[in-house]
Amino acid sequence: MSADATPVGVSATPVARRRSAFVRGPLLAWSMFVELFDHVLADSYREGRLRAKAWPLGLRAIVVLAICGYALAVLGIVFSGLLRESLELSVTVGSETLSFPRPVLWMLLLLVVLSMALLQTAALHVSAWLSTAITILVVLILQFASAPDSFDLFSPGRIATLVAGIGLIVFTIVRRRYRFAWWEFVVILPTIGIAFAVASGRALATSAPSGVDFGPAMLSLTMTTLGQLAVPAAIAAGAAVAELSASTALWAVGVVRRRLPAVALVIGLVIVILWRVWALVVAFTDPDGVSPLQLATSLLLIAAIAALWYALSLLRGRRRLVPSASRLVDRMGSVATPIAAALAITLAPLVITLLVVQVLFAYGVPLDLLAWPQAAVALLTTSTAIGIVRLVVGLTTIVLAVILARRGIRTIPELIGGIGVVTVTVAVAPLAGLGSWLWTSGGLTAVATVGCFALLAWFGIRRQLTMRRVTGLAVALLLAAFFDQRDFVSDPLGAVLGFTGVAFVLFGFVWSFLTGGGGANETSRKYPRPARLLLFLANSVFGVTVLAFTALARNPDASINLGAFAEIGDQLFGTGLLVCALLSVLAAVVADRMPPIEGKTAGRSDD
Repeated sequence: MSADATPVGVSATPVARRRSAFVRGPLLAWSMFVELFDHVLADSYREGRLRAKAWPLGLRAIVVLAICGYALAVLGIVFSGLLRESLELSVTVGSETLSFPRPVLWMLLLLVVLSMALLQTAALHVSAWLSTAITILVVLILQFASAPDSFDLFSPGRIATLVAGIGLIVFTIVRRRYRFAWWEFVVILPTIGIAFAVASGRALATSAPSGVDFGPAMLSLTMTTLGQLAVPAAIAAGAAVAELSASTALWAVGVVRRRLPAVALVIGLVIVILWRVWALVVAFTDPDGVSPLQLATSLLLIAAIAALWYALSLLRGRRRLVPSASRLVDRMGSVATPIAAALAITLAPLVITLLVVQVLFAYGVPLDLLAWPQAAVALLTTSTAIGIVRLVVGLTTIVLAVILARRGIRTIPELIGGIGVVTVTVAVAPLAGLGSWLWTSGGLTAVATVGCFALLAWFGIRRQLTMRRVTGLAVALLLAAFFDQRDFVSDPLGAVLGFTGVAFVLFGFVWSFLTGGGGANETSRKYPRPARLLLFLANSVFGVTVLAFTALARNPDASINLGAFAEIGDQLFGTGLLVCALLSVLAAVVADRMPPIEGKTAGRSDD
């Protein structure tokens, strides 16, 4: 018998018990980590990933090609610093000094062509208005690509893009009555690619005699003009960190609650309390921290969303029903994209107008005749116009929340209503000249933290501090802490990339690509599954391509600053989700109910 073996019926020695505890401890910690990872990350991927279900012949190969293009762009971002160090940099001096690794220029242009081909193939099988809009956009982009070839009105570059544009229009009209076929993409990709290559090659050839490398400048102009089409995806990407933070807070407390004794949860709550007390001290002692006025408006924002929730519950006739925080997190991805598209609704006509102006000017139309469309472009980009759009979108989401609540729908009305209230305040404050009064994330987390402390003291004094309430307060404080420190995702990634401007957006893009494909798995008569899938892939590939150009140029102003738009998404969606999740959890604390800490499996009856 082994010396370490214990005979049956004989108790283990203290040494053996200590050895067993020493082994069980790490195993328990590892299993808790695996469970947290599985439910926070893996569950989101499993529910939102693309599913190869009922795909027509050849669609899988197109998807693989698009994913390879997406991965190539991501690798270009991750290794952007190394590429700039090891490859020849082409420096262009103009309104913005641009340095760019010249050998990867054609890679980005190829990814732009791939995005256009995916988009145009999808246009063959969607509703008439969307098909028309996409085809006009793609044809204009082709003509824009040949605009620099100005030595001859009908130069090879312009002839190539004109023929390709006419061919795409005819092909779209003919194929719209048929179902998707894999060879449509095979026809469209080289049509766009060859025309783009001829036009780009001619632009480079005509600039070479003057000693100017027009390639990077041409790519920058392309990204500046077209990059605005990636803004909706960037705004939606801003919700990713808030979604992950809220889900982590719910599941972290849930794992501790299930796997460890109750005292562990109490100890965890004490640690979080000390953490938040220190954060409050730092916030209130910092001269540039939260002002009393911002604290007041932060409290008013929470109260306004709570009042809207109460009104929505009255419309359903069931006052006591509050959506679970877990379902609010689950629904974030499905509402962020359409709201982001609405917030950027002026960008599509803006891009088309810019393309038309530049194409007409290249074909000899006098600049004086193009004054009014340029004035329209200037008007659409003013802060007043942007504020009005946000105000309209915010009010529309609130009205939509009321309509859905009257139909008996739950969770989504509360979520979009909360986002609508946030959007209205963000729009009204600058328009009214009250920008300094606007709430801040620091003010919201401070108010939420103080509120949790007040509830903890109240129920403690009244001897009503049950484990259910301890659990809810732990979740609420973690929600506030993670939202306050949400750079925990982008900061490490920014350190790896060496360029923090793209880290936040890259995380949001990748998260959306991995977990936001649910809509592409569905189908309808006007928007069949292949078209949905191709639209999703075109949007994803193009967005990450624009971001790759920014990372490789190391200049967010070289194209379109997607990071600034992702911050807007974080401000609107992240704040809305934080306040909604906090209200849900605190409602459970007040009612002495166990908060939803089972993640995706909780609150299925909410909807």
